[in-house]
Formats: sequence, C-alpha cells, structure tokens
Amino acid sequence: MKSKLYISSFCDLCSDKCDLNGENNCKRHTISDPVIKIEGDFSPGSIEMIDMRPGGIGYVIDIKKEEEFFTRFSCKDGPIELAVCLEGCTEYIYDNEPIKGYKHTANGSQCFIYRMSECSGQGHKKDSKPMKTVGVSMNPYIFKMLIDDYCGKVKKEFEGLTDFTRPVFVMKDLRSTPAMEAIARSILDCRFNEPQRRIYIIGKLRELTALIITEYILEQPEKESSILRFGDSQKIAKAKEILLRDISDPPVIAELSKMAGINELKLKTGFKELYGTTVCNFVKQRRMEKAKNILESGKASVSEAAWSVGYTNVSYFISVFRSYHGLNPGEFLSKIKTKIPASRI
Repeated sequence: MKSKLYISSFCDLCSDKCDLNGENNCKRHTISDPVIKIEGDFSPGSIEMIDMRPGGIGYVIDIKKEEEFFTRFSCKDGPIELAVCLEGCTEYIYDNEPIKGYKHTANGSQCFIYRMSECSGQGHKKDSKPMKTVGVSMNPYIFKMLIDDYCGKVKKEFEGLTDFTRPVFVMKDLRSTPAMEAIARSILDCRFNEPQRRIYIIGKLRELTALIITEYILEQPEKESSILRFGDSQKIAKAKEILLRDISDPPVIAELSKMAGINELKLKTGFKELYGTTVCNFVKQRRMEKAKNILESGKASVSEAAWSVGYTNVSYFISVFRSYHGLNPGEFLSKIKTKIPASRI
C-alpha cells in the first residue's frame, strides 16, 4: 500500500514567525532546518512520527513479518539520527553524490548514529522477519547547544555532527546495549492511551537519546580498571546462556557462578560491565518479554502467564509487568483479545 510521510522540523532557536530562509528569517541560521520526505510501500501506521519540541522528531517503525517494506527517501540539510534497531534486516541504497551507489544494511541489535548534509535513495526489507526500529531525528543546532551547554567534549570521530562549515558525512553502526534495547522495547510495547502515551514515549525517546550520547558520542572519563581477566568474558557469556536456557527457573547466583566457572564477585560486576545491567534485572527483563509474548498469543490467563515465567506470586508479577510495559497484564490481555478473532482465542 502506498504511504507518504513529509516531515519538516521547525525553528527551535527563535519564534514561530521565523521562516528560516524567507523574508522573516531570524538570521541566526547558516542552513535551513532539516526536511525529510519518505514515501513507498508500507502499511499506514507502521511508521509513527512523534513531535518532540524543542529539538527533534521521534519515530517508531514496527513492520510485521508478513508485510513488505519499500521506501524512497530524501533529506536536505539533514538532521542527526540516533536510532536503535531491535529486529529486521533493511538495505538502503543511496543515489546522491558523493556516496552514489553506497549500500548500507541495518540489522537487529545495532545502534545507528548518522548525519549527512544531503541524501536520497531507497530502502527495502531483506528478510521475512519483523522490522522494529526506534530513533530520533535531531536538529543539529539544538544538538550542538545540548552538547556545548551540558555534556562536554565530543569524540573526534563524531565532530562532524556539530560541524556547519562544510558538507558532512557521518555514519556509524555500533552495537546496541541491553539498556538501549530495553528502552526501545518499552516504546514499542507501550499500551497507554493518549495523552499519557505521548508523554511516556517522548520521555523514553529522550532517555534513549541521552544514553546513546553518553555511551558513544562523548569523550568518556577514565574508568576504573576492570577486574576481568583473560577468559572471564567467555565465562560470563556462558552464564548468560545458562540463564536463557530456562529463564523461568534460573539458578541462583551462587549456583550460576559454579556452573560458569567464575567466582560470584566477578560474575556480578563483570555481568554489569559487559551487559549494562545486573543479573537480576536481566532475568526480570527477559521474563517480562516472555510473559508479553505469552499474553499476546491470547491463549493464557494472567495467572498462567505468571506461572509460565516463574512467578508464584501473581500480585508481584502484575507489579513487575506494569513497571516494564506501562500497564497491568490484565489490561494488556484485554487489548490483545479485542484484536484477536474469537476462533483463535
């Protein structure tokens, strides 16, 4: 189905009367605000844009596995793109100079940091998996003000993000952290009604932006030396695999450390160092993801979902589920059942 999105950002540095390069231009700009155009074959509603004044536009892409996705895009005086891809494989081919013919593939579990002065091209899904991406397009001037006023020094490889003296091409594909992915999932899974939904999503998008900036873009203060030695990372990765084998009934820390062949202190501190979260929070996060999937099937009650992921105290399960997904599992189940034909329930 043909769909179109025309996204224009706005003058955040002055008043609504500023028309950028027109006769009412406030004269504080050297380039116009970004304008993005997207059109192609994708279902209406599968790409949602969220106004984040001041400073940016958030977007949530949720393409189902059975849906096709083909798009043409163009961007002049481009914004800064900060995004996390959870699932899918999408190929983008650029047709503007000096990167004409350049191919870029976006895969799951990646964090993207881009800024191009101008770009155009097309993109399409490369596999039959769902496509799930959450990101923010930021006005470069607002980004620079944020960095200069509050954040500190940008790494040399990202200096082009705030360079307005020449055409720039910054494109970095990095590994998304568990914390980034957790925020992205919470946005995709949000079931609040408006206006609470918009408030919640904007807050999470700003949290994701801050996390990407501090994790990858800024110069990092010197960290305390790691207690991990050669081979410890593999043992901690083994501990993670053990947890994932049966997330409903994982071993306690003492037992897990023995199974992985590493002492408890190194397991606790090393797990946090490698995966950005504690062992306990990792287990909770994965349990809540599994519980959501169980409820989405429409074939289990709230109590059954709780028991399936290892919670014998249903009230506690409800509290944890609400903290991760923004609503009670009963409310979530009601919303799911209204969308599932009676023959499948």
